[in-house]
Amino acid sequence: MLTIRKAAVIGAGNMGAQIAAHLANVGIPSLLMDIVPTELLPEEQKRGLTLQSPEVRNRVTKTLFERAKKLSPGPFFVPEAASLIRIGNVEDNLADIKDADWVVEAVLERMDLKTALHAKIAKLARPDALVTTNTSGLSIAGMTQGLPREYRSRFFGTHFFNPPRYMRLLELIPTNETDPALLKAFGDFAESVLGKGIVQAKDTPGFVANRIGCFDMQQVLWLTVQEGMTIDEVDAITGPAIGRPKSATYRLGDIVGVDLMAQMGKNLTGLLKSDPQLAVFRPTEFIDEMVKRGWWGEKKGQGFYKRVKTEKGREILTLDYKTMEYRPRQRAQFASLEAVARIADPGERIRTLCAASDKAGVFAWKHLSAVLCYAADRLTEIADDVVTIDNAMKLGYNWELGPFEIWDALGVRDTAERLKKEGREVPKLVQDLLTAGNTSFYAQRNGQRLFFDLKGRNYATQAESLAQSQQSHPQQPGGEPARPGGWGRVPRVSYQDERHRW
Repeated sequence: MLTIRKAAVIGAGNMGAQIAAHLANVGIPSLLMDIVPTELLPEEQKRGLTLQSPEVRNRVTKTLFERAKKLSPGPFFVPEAASLIRIGNVEDNLADIKDADWVVEAVLERMDLKTALHAKIAKLARPDALVTTNTSGLSIAGMTQGLPREYRSRFFGTHFFNPPRYMRLLELIPTNETDPALLKAFGDFAESVLGKGIVQAKDTPGFVANRIGCFDMQQVLWLTVQEGMTIDEVDAITGPAIGRPKSATYRLGDIVGVDLMAQMGKNLTGLLKSDPQLAVFRPTEFIDEMVKRGWWGEKKGQGFYKRVKTEKGREILTLDYKTMEYRPRQRAQFASLEAVARIADPGERIRTLCAASDKAGVFAWKHLSAVLCYAADRLTEIADDVVTIDNAMKLGYNWELGPFEIWDALGVRDTAERLKKEGREVPKLVQDLLTAGNTSFYAQRNGQRLFFDLKGRNYATQAESLAQSQQSHPQQPGGEPARPGGWGRVPRVSYQDERHRW
C-alpha cells in the first residue's frame, strides 16, 4: 500500500485546513500554508511587529486554522491531533514541500492561481511525491499543461466533500497522463486509512456528484415555481419520501449557503455550453433576489427558512418566494406522503409516491424522472459505469438509492413507457438496455450483484468492466471502478510522538 508519512497542504481555507485536520486524525503530520499579509493589523503595529515578523507572515494561515478548529462539528478526532499540523506560509515555507510524500493544493478556485502554483510545486516537490488538487470543478489537466511529464504522471484531482472528516465521498479525477498504478494505490490508501468511499470521475465540469447533485437541486427550484408549490411542501416531498436526507432541498440549501448554491449553478452554466439541460443550471429569479438581499441561509440567519423569537419561544418561518416575505411554517398534507411514510424500503416508497395522482406524487415523478433521464444522458460523459454515479450520490449526498437504482425501483420498461406517453424522449442508454433484452441496470447472479456494462452491452462484475475499459481505452488511466468501500481501521496514534513531527 502507498505510504504517506508527511503531507503538505497549500491553502488553509475551509477545505485545506480540514483536510490537514483529517490527515492528523490518522497520524499524518502536515505543513499547512497560505498567503503572506501585505498590511499590518493595528494591534500588530502597537506591538512593534513588522511585515517581516514570522508571527505576521504566518497570520493568515494561523487565523484560518484557528477558525477551522472551532467548526461544529469539529474536524479533529481529539484536540491533541492539532499538534501534528505545522503552520507556515507560501513565501517562506514552500520549499519545505521537498519533505512531503503528498502535496495537496487547495487554493482559491481560480485557474490562474492554480497553474502558477503548480509550476512552482513542480520545481520543489520530490520526484516521487504525489501531488493533487482539491478543486471542485476546474479542469484537472489544464492545471499542469506544459509541466514535465513526470510531474503530470503523479498528478490528479482529489475532490473531498465538506466536511472531510464526516463526508465519505472522495472523488479521484485522473488525467490521461496519470500513472494508473499510483491512482490505484492512492485509492486503496484513501479507502483504508482515510476511511473514504472512492469514486473515479472523468475530468468534466462538476465531476460526478456535483454535476448530478447541482442539476437535481436546480431542477427542484425551477419545478417549485412551475408547479406553484410552497417551500414547505417541496421539502416534505424531496426528503425521506424519495430516499433523501431530512434536510431535503431547501433546508439543505440553507446549510450549504444560498449564495454558494447560486454560484455553483452559474459556474456550471458557464462551463456546460453544450449541455442540452443548460437552462436548468441557471438560478431562478427568486434565488438571485435572495443573494442580492444577503439571505444566504444559516450563516446569515435567514434563507429559505428563518428562526425568530416569539412569545411562544423560537419559531421557524418559511420564505414565500412569490412575495419575498416570511410566514409561519405550514405542515404539508398530502395523502401520498402519509402513505409512503410507513414504507421502510426506499424503492417501494419511491415507486408508490411516483404512482400517486395528488400534487406530491406528480411533483415527485416530474422531478425524479428529470434527474433519472439526465443521469442516463450524461453517463458516458462523466463516468465509466452506472455504479460510479450511484455510489457518488449515495456517498456524497446521502441518497438511499442512486439514479440507476431508482430506475430499477420504478421499473425501467414501465418508466420508459411512461416517458413516451408524456411525449418525452427516452435516453439512448435506456433504449440500449431494453433492446439488449434486459429490464434493469442491476442483476443478481450466483450471489453477485452485476450491473449493465455499456461497453459489453451485457451484465458484468466490476472487475470485468475494468478489464473491458482498459482494453477499449489503453491510454486512459486505470484504477478500479467505484465500490462502496468501508471506513477502514484507523490506526492508534500518539500525537506526542516526535517522529511524526515536521
